[in-house]
Amino acid sequence: MWLLKTNCNFRLIFIVFAICYLSVLICFLILNLSNMPIQWDEAAHLDNALFLKLGMYKQFYGNLFYPPLYDALTFLSYSVFGVSVVSGRVVDALFSVLLLWVVFEFAYKAYDGKTALLASIFLSIMPGYFEASHIAMLDVMMTFFFVLSIFFFYLWLQTHKDRMLVFTGLTLIVGFLAKYEIVVAALVMFFAIVVFCRSQVRRPFSRKLYIAVISVLLAGAAYLIYSLQSYVGMWLNVIGMSTTGPQTVMPTYYLTEMNSIYPTIHPISLLMYIMGFLGLAAFAVRRQKADVLLLIWFITVYVFFSLINNKDWRYVIPLFPVLAISAAVLVTVTYTKLRSLNRKTVAKIGALILIASTCLSVFYSVSDTITWANFDKQPFDLEQAVDYAVARDGSNQAMMVLCPDNYFSQGIIEFYLLKDGGSKIQLYSYPWSRIIDPTFNITVIISRCREYNVKFLFATEWGGNNLAYFNSTVTLMDVFTQLYGSNNFTHVTPQQTFGQPPNSIYILNFTG
Repeated sequence: MWLLKTNCNFRLIFIVFAICYLSVLICFLILNLSNMPIQWDEAAHLDNALFLKLGMYKQFYGNLFYPPLYDALTFLSYSVFGVSVVSGRVVDALFSVLLLWVVFEFAYKAYDGKTALLASIFLSIMPGYFEASHIAMLDVMMTFFFVLSIFFFYLWLQTHKDRMLVFTGLTLIVGFLAKYEIVVAALVMFFAIVVFCRSQVRRPFSRKLYIAVISVLLAGAAYLIYSLQSYVGMWLNVIGMSTTGPQTVMPTYYLTEMNSIYPTIHPISLLMYIMGFLGLAAFAVRRQKADVLLLIWFITVYVFFSLINNKDWRYVIPLFPVLAISAAVLVTVTYTKLRSLNRKTVAKIGALILIASTCLSVFYSVSDTITWANFDKQPFDLEQAVDYAVARDGSNQAMMVLCPDNYFSQGIIEFYLLKDGGSKIQLYSYPWSRIIDPTFNITVIISRCREYNVKFLFATEWGGNNLAYFNSTVTLMDVFTQLYGSNNFTHVTPQQTFGQPPNSIYILNFTG
């Protein structure tokens, strides 16, 4: 809080802080890699970058579910640092620091240096933000372009310079190549124009601006047509998919989800969460231009993702910068008002309470971040299991992944097969999807193993004995009972068991 009393170079302090934060992220990635198994969604990007590096362009195109920007940047990271999980995840670490910088600049322009520095610090220690900053997913990068586009838009609101609109459009297009949800930023700007400057859009713009805007729109339309012709059905299915059960229709879903996924997992710690919402309440009362823009930003993002059935706390990471800025404004404005009071005793007591509350909020946020970093990160020896199978498969027979889940999927194993230069071994999964394989069926497994010339069947006990694959009600013991009872698979042996219970991986030979 001493920063609130001093006139200093806040940008220089931020640069030092950003370097330290990036160092922490990189060290965390390197030192904790063995305790950070690859997740299902990460594998798609790690694999696509490998396809590009190996010149497997057909496989790259066939595996595209999201726009290609992240995969292309991961390919560049592979080229510079070598192929590894760390070099794949470092892309998010870099964008995490870039996002902190944009939040700093936004708050600096809208408020002041001390508010900007506090906002970037508050955002960096939000547990969900730190978690998303060291996994190879799109949310942090998309949020960077989201905030950057709104920052340029805010500068246009302040200066009315046409080039700021051009920068806004270009940022949206590049962000669209990162993740389609960037379109929500355009909605934020639309509602902001309705609120702030309906008359402003009627004024004549320069010819250069019209040319730039038309070019951006044509480029966006071309990519949209190219993308949607292949993926529109798949994306409609994803939008309509329910991941939250009966909570889907609850308008308050994200209010609780942002604060607590599980009892020990908090994307935003409770005290920081309260500070953020108190700041939003202050915005609603004060209603400066930046305040109103942040309120429009929060409401638009919240409503948009609440209306979509497919829900996850990561989808609303664009709300985290708003809460970080609002919490920082609350602290700095309250402190300034306390210092201006004539009653010095009351001011000192109030300032001490504010400082203590802020420090306590920071402490609990850091504590929650550490708890999450150590949660569910047990070693998972999948790479060793893949290496074992590859070394004992001289005829390039196929492998099958039995009952894939978040840490055990065809895409994850494919990364380990390809990362050392490529493997000709074919890889399959069962069950494949809720549509193609709606139930668990041992007869189908045997039939596909014969059809695909499968030699190894990969199975895991990750998550314990209870399985919930699609419409199946079988348990892990039921699966192995059926496998053994078929007399088409070898039994589990210590030599073909990897890891420690309850996170072991088993390799069975198909003998049928």
